[in-house]
Amino acid sequence: MKLLGQDLNVLHNQLTALIQNILAWSASFVAHQKKAILPPSTDRCVSIPGPGGLDKLQVVPLDGRITVGYNVPGYAPGPFVSREQQDAKAFGPDLVVVNVTHFSVNYADVCIRWGLYESALRYVGWPIVPGFDFSGTVEWAGAESGFQIGEKVFGFTMFGAYTCRLLVPCSQIRKTPSKVPQEDIAGLPAVAATALHAVSLAGAWPQQLVTINKAALIHSAAGGVGSMLIQMCKARGFSPIVAVVGGTHKIEFCRDLGADVVIDKSKSKDLWKEVSAASPSGYVAIFDANGVETISQSYEHLARCGKIVLYGFHSNIPKAQVTSTHTHIHTHAHTHTHLAASEQ
Repeated sequence: MKLLGQDLNVLHNQLTALIQNILAWSASFVAHQKKAILPPSTDRCVSIPGPGGLDKLQVVPLDGRITVGYNVPGYAPGPFVSREQQDAKAFGPDLVVVNVTHFSVNYADVCIRWGLYESALRYVGWPIVPGFDFSGTVEWAGAESGFQIGEKVFGFTMFGAYTCRLLVPCSQIRKTPSKVPQEDIAGLPAVAATALHAVSLAGAWPQQLVTINKAALIHSAAGGVGSMLIQMCKARGFSPIVAVVGGTHKIEFCRDLGADVVIDKSKSKDLWKEVSAASPSGYVAIFDANGVETISQSYEHLARCGKIVLYGFHSNIPKAQVTSTHTHIHTHAHTHTHLAASEQ
């Protein structure tokens, strides 16, 4: 049953999230510090029992469980399965249990905590273990997975990466290249996959870009997806690549990645005048993560038959300032993952 085009359970979760976030934002005016430290030998995860602020992040012991994403056949919606099944080798032949050593923190994880990420509400609900990217070592491998115990891997999960142990389909992980640190590759899958999909929607992958105009405009170009987009657009023949950033310190970074023009909107007197000057005939592809803040003008600066690819709406999200709030998560005796949140 739907109301206003939304499933009732999703609408209920959204209203609950609104109320909880108002309470959390009100409480955030009081500076506080929260530490959650368990013994180094304890397997644990970060679980969110319901929508709200940083106070909703809870470091909890797994107690013999393994975290699982919502798309694993037979184990949805999670977020946990019994570890006894691993010991009995009862998991599917194409599944792998990864001992997670690193995971990334994405903006989407913040939206999950707020209760504003619809697929999290629709497919998992509460409690939920957030996180998409991870790296670690194979602890158990199904007979048809193609992986061996002890191999270093990295991958992507449909929620559940903020954990020590994760059950994941073999199709969602890859062996870590020998010269790439595990802490670096843990931040690659979500942003790289998003950027590649965006380039595909723009018509430049897997086929070649065939338009005469090959100009690309990338908003939030120094971010995770934006930085990947610069490199992929360069590799796929876009030119000029015009990157928009929000601070002077990001200019050189984007140039080093391959941007032909970098516009610092914090210093620009007229952002769109500079955008027009960089490509007077418009842009065949505009990658916009901002939403309402820029979408109208982005549309106006398209070339004929150009495409806007929207991969975020962060300017639509309410902003609050939180200070002196830290949650420390010790995942292993010699491996530490730290979350330090400061929302703007």
